[in-house]
Amino acid sequence: MEFILIAGPCVIESEEMVMEIAGKMKKIVSNHNVDYYFKASFDKANRTSLSSYRGPGIEKGLEILKRVKKEYGLKICTDIHEPWQAGKAAEVADIIQIPAFLCRQTDLLVAAAQTGRVVNIKKGQFMAPWDMKNVVEKVRMSGNDKIMLSERGTSFGYNQLVVDMTSIVEMKKNHVPVIMDATHSVQKPGGNGTSTGGSREYVEYLAKAAIATGADGVFMEVHPNPEKALSDGPNSIRLADVEDMLRQMLKIYEAVQKKKVYIAGAHSRGRTLRAYLEYLYQDIEVEAFLVDDMSENEEMVDGLPVRLIGQDLHKEYPVWLGMRGVNHEKVSGELRDVGMKEIIPVTVELDRQLRNEYVRRYEQDRGRAFCIIDELSAGTETGK
Repeated sequence: MEFILIAGPCVIESEEMVMEIAGKMKKIVSNHNVDYYFKASFDKANRTSLSSYRGPGIEKGLEILKRVKKEYGLKICTDIHEPWQAGKAAEVADIIQIPAFLCRQTDLLVAAAQTGRVVNIKKGQFMAPWDMKNVVEKVRMSGNDKIMLSERGTSFGYNQLVVDMTSIVEMKKNHVPVIMDATHSVQKPGGNGTSTGGSREYVEYLAKAAIATGADGVFMEVHPNPEKALSDGPNSIRLADVEDMLRQMLKIYEAVQKKKVYIAGAHSRGRTLRAYLEYLYQDIEVEAFLVDDMSENEEMVDGLPVRLIGQDLHKEYPVWLGMRGVNHEKVSGELRDVGMKEIIPVTVELDRQLRNEYVRRYEQDRGRAFCIIDELSAGTETGK
């Protein structure tokens, strides 16, 4: 998975400033392999003081974000505070963000889910990471599996946040991307009396630690001149410093990434091989990939295990573990459509009895599972 970067100004201060930041961010990310979203808020509804700047409002704000999308071709992330805003925001935004203070608000979560957009939910400063599973389920039960969770610190006494990196590990158990909100995590809420303080010098350290722990990406608020920002200046990153910081983060991300393999199949076949591969090889990550019309022979499809698609565990070429009767040309075309450049068919035929053994003898069949991987590495057809 590409490194996810969500970055932009805390709030839309002016159209000119937004376009300046968006243009410079596009130039920065074009030099790196990242999944980038330009983030800016049209309204900051939870400011410390009534006199604090909140933003241009939803109509003008979305108009500006729409221009960013049109002129720079960037994906957009923005937050909502009330259910009625979800539909309007979804007309422009690719990610609908739920603020930390509102992460348990059912109506808000359901409204965001029903847009069909990615929903990025900030973990509340008052929430245990394992309790976020209930938040995730609210979105899933509303018909949306496109979910991200963000760590943004935990309240530690007054005007202070701390980050427990094990929170990232816990939230990843929900099988969704977990983002480190590195700039909000260094806030000092209400620490300046009528505004929030912060310590931006710690942002890079927290971001790097989170990536090393397993975070799938980073959220950062950036500004050309943080000292003059109208919101969250003390914890915002200077725009001029973003690219150097990104380079450092990507080095760590690439170092800790697991090899990716893809399984294509249905029902227990896919789950069984996925469990075996992840058990035998601690440095891989397995993703499900479904292909329609796996075979013209339904009995054979139902009776045999899976096909494996992705990088071989020992060589740098895509591999496909398949079965007889599969329409190779049709499936090869579908795989190429999603970026597989080379398809090497390998047939390993396993009967129903052996498949049942997989389920019953998880650890004892370790050697047999290795045999399957070795056959893949050889790139030959077996089981004829």
